[in-house]
Amino acid sequence: MASQRHTKKEGPLKDSFARTSSKKLDPTTNLVVEGGTVTGQGSSESDNSPITKAFLEQLFGVLRGDFATLKQEIATEVKDLRRDIGDLGHQMDLLERTHDTRE
Repeated sequence: MASQRHTKKEGPLKDSFARTSSKKLDPTTNLVVEGGTVTGQGSSESDNSPITKAFLEQLFGVLRGDFATLKQEIATEVKDLRRDIGDLGHQMDLLERTHDTRE
C-alpha cells in the first residue's frame, strides 16, 4: 500500500500540473519544476516564492547526512542495549544458581 501512495498522483499538485503543460513534475520530489526553479504547488504557506533546485539538492544532501548519522547512532545504541540485555541475562542465571544452592 505504501508503494501505491508514492506512485499515485492526486490532489492539488496533480490538478495544477494537468492544467499547465509547460510545467514538469519532478518524480523524486513530487514538486513542479518551472525553468530551473521549483515551486511547491499545493502548499498551505502564503509565501509562494520559488525554491531553487540547487537549494533543494543541498538541503537533501544535509538531510541524507543527518539521516546517516542518526542511523549510525541508533545502530550503536542497539548494540549497547543487546550487550546490556546479555549482561542482565547472565546476572539472572547467576542469581538463579545461587537461589538453587540455598535450597
